[in-house]
Amino acid sequence: MSVICGQTTIMRRAATANRTESANGRIYIRKSADSQPLQEIIIMLKMYEVPAQIHACYDHETETFDLEAIKRVSLDAQAKAVAYICVIKNLAGEAAAVDAELKRLKERSATIDRNKQSLTKALLFGMQALNIEEVSNGVHKARRCQSPLRVDIVNEEAVPASFKTEVITVKIDKKGIADAIKATGEVPEGVEAHRDEHLRIS
Repeated sequence: MSVICGQTTIMRRAATANRTESANGRIYIRKSADSQPLQEIIIMLKMYEVPAQIHACYDHETETFDLEAIKRVSLDAQAKAVAYICVIKNLAGEAAAVDAELKRLKERSATIDRNKQSLTKALLFGMQALNIEEVSNGVHKARRCQSPLRVDIVNEEAVPASFKTEVITVKIDKKGIADAIKATGEVPEGVEAHRDEHLRIS
């Protein structure tokens, strides 16, 4: 399978990961049947090393940056970033496929369970109607049993107070707090407000 993201790709052969560029600047991502999972392609593409690489471009004696070196690091970082995006998009697609399969299996499981419950009720009804206590073929058997006592409340107010427990629930309106902070700029006591940063990948 080959994955191409814009002008950047990565090539992986067997158990080794090699980044190769063609004359037109393209880098290819390939994954054969015997290769490692796609996310392992980025083992050699470590974005967290970029700041150290930029720092290494600084000459402490002259107190100047090697602009050509920084340009090379910048271009390399952009290639790494696009490679990350390719892998993220592949993982997102894989996750969506897994979610769809989980949904299908969950629906299938629910159908099977409904069929089981329906057959169980039909068997119990038949045994009750014929006053049969137990049925067995030597391997499987079905026996009528008394279920645990079940209580249904038909009128809550008529239930004696000794069987009632008062429950007090306090719920904090976090959205209301956020709206108030946006409107006034003031953060209420007992609250910390922060705004995180996220990536929107398309």
